[in-house]
Amino acid sequence: MPRKFGFEIWNLRFGDDMAVPENVKKMWIEIQRKYDFPVNAIGVRINQKDSATLKVWKEEGIDQFQKK
Repeated sequence: MPRKFGFEIWNLRFGDDMAVPENVKKMWIEIQRKYDFPVNAIGVRINQKDSATLKVWKEEGIDQFQKK
């Protein structure tokens, strides 16, 4: 069985409809502003194969805060 990444694990525990908590989203935005590539909420680069985390990254609007 392939390894599960970031929000794939989140979805297994809480389901797809579980929103990212507001305090986590605020921290994630502040961290993302420092990088010119997608990062997760703790500042680790999001693997391009991790489609679930990238989907949440875009749905939550974190992509708008990516350093240019």
